[in-house]
Amino acid sequence: MTGIWAIVPIKDTHFSKSRLAPVMSDRMRRQLALIMFEDVLTALLHAPGLEGIMVPTPDVEITRIGRRYGVEIMAEPTPTDYNRVARQAACRIAEQGGDAALILPADIPLLTSGEVQAVLSAASAMQVAILAARDGIGTNGLLLRGPDVMVPHFGIHSLHRHRQLACSHGLSHTVMDFPGFGFDIDTSLDIYDLWMLASPTETGRFVEQAIRRGEIKVEKPCQVM
Repeated sequence: MTGIWAIVPIKDTHFSKSRLAPVMSDRMRRQLALIMFEDVLTALLHAPGLEGIMVPTPDVEITRIGRRYGVEIMAEPTPTDYNRVARQAACRIAEQGGDAALILPADIPLLTSGEVQAVLSAASAMQVAILAARDGIGTNGLLLRGPDVMVPHFGIHSLHRHRQLACSHGLSHTVMDFPGFGFDIDTSLDIYDLWMLASPTETGRFVEQAIRRGEIKVEKPCQVM
């Protein structure tokens, strides 16, 4: 195992996207999670420079989809902490001779192969590349060279935390901002914004069709005067 590997941790999709419960059913939230995962895999697989993709997951359907796409599955028997699982996967890649790891979530369906390629290019000059969420405070991707050079701390205010960690470890680092990396789907506002974009992704088509059928409830956000 050499080169740069992508790591896409994903929990059991039966419990995915609970913040979307007011606007869509459990079944629809699970379908959304599966389709977003496939969009992310498609972008990664079309990005030159990636040696492989590792997916830590306890989910049977995610495992089936991942194997269909030819990715490496790291079986997780029970749902566990995202950062711990990401760290374990990164350490496994390091132990097997991998040069770098790109850790990213499975809920950024607007990700493009061009964005991934730009991040991989940055890896040649920096030890850490931090991919900003569109709120400007979260992290939607973390490239580490080598894979275990820093412990990931995804979560609230993680952008600042990752910068602090890189500085404290003396690691060269950069913050990168891309629309695809930045756009994660967590809330009804994210669903509305995705619908307004008329995205040609599978996720975009799924959301548009579900809204037309009344399976996703959307309301225009209130404007504060």
